[in-house]
Amino acid sequence: MTPPLSCEPSSVLGFVASAMPVPVFDVFGRDGEPGVAGIDRGHTTAAKGQNGRGGGHGSPGRAGTAAGIIALWLSTPKSTTLLPHNVVLPEPAEADVSIKGSFTFSDRTSQRLDTILNVDAGELIVLRAKGGNGGRGGDGGGGQDGGVGIRCFLHLNQPFWFLIVARYRGEDATRYSSGSDGGPGGNGGDGGDAGAGGGGQSGGVIQLSVSQEDTYLLMICGGVDISGGTGGLQGKPGEGGAFFSSGNIATMFLLIDLSYSGSGGRGGQGGSSYTYATTRDGKTTWHMNHGGSRGRDGWPGSRGAYALPGTNGPAGVFSITVADGITNSTYGSPYNLQLQDVTLLSEKEDGVFEPGSRVFVSSIEVLNTGGMPTPTTRSVLAYIKPEEIQQPTLNGKNWVISEGLGRFVQLPPALEPNNPVTVPCSSLTRGIDKIISAAVNSTGEYLAFRVAPINPVVVLSSCSNRHERGAPFRVTTPLVIRAQMTPFGRDFTHFVRDVPFNVSYPVQLSEVASLSALPPG
Repeated sequence: MTPPLSCEPSSVLGFVASAMPVPVFDVFGRDGEPGVAGIDRGHTTAAKGQNGRGGGHGSPGRAGTAAGIIALWLSTPKSTTLLPHNVVLPEPAEADVSIKGSFTFSDRTSQRLDTILNVDAGELIVLRAKGGNGGRGGDGGGGQDGGVGIRCFLHLNQPFWFLIVARYRGEDATRYSSGSDGGPGGNGGDGGDAGAGGGGQSGGVIQLSVSQEDTYLLMICGGVDISGGTGGLQGKPGEGGAFFSSGNIATMFLLIDLSYSGSGGRGGQGGSSYTYATTRDGKTTWHMNHGGSRGRDGWPGSRGAYALPGTNGPAGVFSITVADGITNSTYGSPYNLQLQDVTLLSEKEDGVFEPGSRVFVSSIEVLNTGGMPTPTTRSVLAYIKPEEIQQPTLNGKNWVISEGLGRFVQLPPALEPNNPVTVPCSSLTRGIDKIISAAVNSTGEYLAFRVAPINPVVVLSSCSNRHERGAPFRVTTPLVIRAQMTPFGRDFTHFVRDVPFNVSYPVQLSEVASLSALPPG
């Protein structure tokens, strides 16, 4: 199929990758850009005695853009020759549809379309106006690890000068003084805050317009997406800085503590103890000046703040306008048919469906679950599709034999939504042999099928040996009835429903109840 427009991203028409190309009209909203991650200072360490620096905050994700607008008028091309209303096709046929309209994109640019689109057999036109998704929030950066603890001291010398000394270990004890404590470690830097997710934006507007006689063309519109964009995920908060082992720091006699709480750094090691001995009057005494304690560890940094995900965008609007030449009617969804119930009648009117017998569909009940009436100018035909018949089995498969596509029933036109309708499928007459047959209804059609004849081999094969007493023959098998829109043979996907019925014989033999042995006399 040759597309009326190129398939570039900025174009209206694209194709879904599948076994058969599917035309797609798309005015999607653009996704928002993700947020930028904060500066990550994790796995680095601050200078000795310094607090770690905090991680950078993640920026929020950008919001997406709202979807655009599709406004199309569908009609039957004048050159098209339609098939008769009373023909069931074995497979869908291609369809030509005239499409006129305009497209407004998310960037508010527009494009017009006036073409005849050839939709291949089995294809369905897809219409998309999905809102743009929000961008993901940026991650917060990790905090820097605190520096190793130090102490700073004021060292006085004569006559009037001093020196600030920074050391990694407390001053060792001497004979005349105890050791000093190590300096406190620096605190770890806080992690950066997570960025919030960007908001999803609203779905677009899809407006389809058809005349009353062309409402059957809605059967080739197989998918509509007006969903809002999904909110972006929030970023991850940055982790706070940790601490690492520090060196040692020494103290002098006169000190001023110029250190401050580090960020996650390990406190400096205290000075060593000092032991010495004195002797007096021949007696030796041992003395010890205690060493300093290890400095306080810095606090690890806090994890950054969490953020919220973006909000989802609201759904857009889909509408169908039907013009009948006098007034316009607007609906929120197309028609859709479902099979609700089936009434079957055996040819002997005994309620028994024997192998090899004919079964008539007396009536069916259908329901329009869509949002608008079914077409008035094109027929919907209920039928039993001929399948490749194989040998029936006792598990309930392959017992229904269709009488061909010439057996169908035309459903009434203009079925209103949510209003179940019982459709007669045949008028029956009784012959002199008391066997009924179908008198075609007013439209010239009826529904019937045959039950497959039984194969004795199938029954015997279900017995483990030939002397075994088998159970009475009874098989439950499904009947599948379909509905097709003319003239291009598109089935209602949701109409199909398996209708189970029992295959059996009118007479069943039971075991004879008797004594297994009789006494003499």
